[in-house]
Amino acid sequence: MEGRGEYEIITLDGVEFRYVKPYIQYYATRSKKSWEGMRILDMLISEFKSYNDEYYREGILNGMLQINYQKVELDYVLKSGDMVTHIAKRVEPPVYNRPIEIIYESPNLLVLNKPSSLPVHPSGAYYKNSLLYILNNELGYKNLHLTHRLDKVTSGLIIISKNLETALTLRSFFQSNLIEKYYIARVKGNFPYQSIEIQEKISSEQDQNGVFKVTQNGKDSLTVVKKLFYDQQKDESAVECRPVTGRTHQIRVHLGYLGFPIVDDISYGGNCARPLGVSEDLYRMKFGEKRVRLEIPKQLEIKLCAFRYKIAGKLDFSIALPLWALRSI
Repeated sequence: MEGRGEYEIITLDGVEFRYVKPYIQYYATRSKKSWEGMRILDMLISEFKSYNDEYYREGILNGMLQINYQKVELDYVLKSGDMVTHIAKRVEPPVYNRPIEIIYESPNLLVLNKPSSLPVHPSGAYYKNSLLYILNNELGYKNLHLTHRLDKVTSGLIIISKNLETALTLRSFFQSNLIEKYYIARVKGNFPYQSIEIQEKISSEQDQNGVFKVTQNGKDSLTVVKKLFYDQQKDESAVECRPVTGRTHQIRVHLGYLGFPIVDDISYGGNCARPLGVSEDLYRMKFGEKRVRLEIPKQLEIKLCAFRYKIAGKLDFSIALPLWALRSI
């Protein structure tokens, strides 16, 4: 085990992980108008899906989830303007200990190769184990602005702006399809198309924890997919994917809809070859002496990588393809 200040490097099943040391974190938010009249427990369960029912119930009973800085009962009814506070000893899910590679840097831009398992920004169970936190607090980059996102389980290129003006310009480029994005994926089976445009609308399913699907009432979505090769021994195909629109999980949803899901994407029809084996002691919240067991992430990576971005015909960034994307593997 190797110390790194706020985190340590631990080895689980022969794989190195970045494990953030336990720390106290404090949250506070004003009750929204839409929460008025709701029981505190019902509101937390419906609005904040990062943790399970047990977590919120124990937090209220132990006084670590408070209203107006006072302990309340489970059936407390929220009023508009109530201050909801949350204090807990936090232990984040570990992520792979892999380097963040700087591909390009200028006074306005920072282009990185994000490793899989690392979320782009703090959210849910992740805070210090996030790309932006590491850049800000460990690598010395301040006042950064996101222009787009990559899924936690996806690796590859991400473009970050160093000032708001550049961020606004790049966001407009993404919205106007002036940035061409190229991904590579490994899918199940012998992909039957040399090239295909998938134009299927996508919407979210509220009861499926962030899982999306093709529906008639969803948002317009277009992915261009090109077959690269078929690995007969593994019965898998490598495909290049160019998402023309930018819907959440778009490539993953479209490939799964065709019946050729990414091989290890368990959310959309794949099989996780190596489930994440993380001890409960490395991922928990603690209220006083009461430990609350949280849902452990089911997987940290899938065979999907953003390997090239072309920006308005002027800039072109790319990285080497991962080993799993090469014909000889």
